Amino acid sequence: MNFLNKFFIALFAVSLSGAIMAFCLDSTILKADFVAAQADKSGVYDTLAQQLPKAIADNQSDPTLQAALTKVVTAQYLRTNIDQYLHALEQTYRQGGTVPTLDLSGIVLQVESLGVHLSAEQAASLSQKLMIQPGAQQDSTNGSSSNQTPASTASSRNPTVSPWLSRVAQSKWLLALASLVLAALVVLTATHNRWRSLGRGCIYSLAWLGAYYFLLRMIPNLASHQLAKAGSGNPLTTSVNNLVALSAAGVAQRLLFTMIGLAAVGALLFAASLLPKWGGHVHKGEKEGGEKRTPLPSLVRKKD
Repeated sequence: MNFLNKFFIALFAVSLSGAIMAFCLDSTILKADFVAAQADKSGVYDTLAQQLPKAIADNQSDPTLQAALTKVVTAQYLRTNIDQYLHALEQTYRQGGTVPTLDLSGIVLQVESLGVHLSAEQAASLSQKLMIQPGAQQDSTNGSSSNQTPASTASSRNPTVSPWLSRVAQSKWLLALASLVLAALVVLTATHNRWRSLGRGCIYSLAWLGAYYFLLRMIPNLASHQLAKAGSGNPLTTSVNNLVALSAAGVAQRLLFTMIGLAAVGALLFAASLLPKWGGHVHKGEKEGGEKRTPLPSLVRKKD
């Protein structure tokens, strides 16, 4: 029975740490408001507003078009449209369905409203370039998607990310329920002190969460190394690196607060295990100096 109790304590620790991590992820990087706030702090919108007009008109020699794009593509315009896309993406993550498309094709209409004449071919090319779909492969030479394969087109229409992310929302409740069940099994299989067994499970969970916290702190360094390969002098690379660092720090901070709370719960459980009233029952007739504690009704079978 001692082995069974230790086994349930180990499962309880893994389940509880997984549930806590799932709740932290679901309330931070998987929420549109959190990601939008970190993007605003990192300066991604300002950097995109500076570089996106050049990227849109990379094969256009008309200086008037370039000037009009600079007026239209502002940080506020990008913030509004990307925030709407993030909320649609969050809804897809929580409810399932097709991954949404980031539609910035309204830039073309605003450019034309400034008096810039675009041919039908130019307008179609720019509109298609500004329809950003996950998984879509665009030709960087002419800005079109004419060279997409059927597989890449299908991948842009199918919810390639949402099903995996939806499991996070589901797993947090499943793991929380499993933690409650395992906590009850830890109590029922404890042959000596129930509260100490639960406290030990909390300590083991803290060890798992400490490993997650360490990984979150390592993510910015890993991301910086990978983004440096794409071009360390690119302002957009610096902004994206800041976004990753801020997002990881936000998740780590939420996790740290939860770890402090869990440590307090574990300390209370260990303190309760030291009290005779909570630690177990005392046999009647035993001497004061020779107290013998017996477990409450549990899964332990009494010997005949």
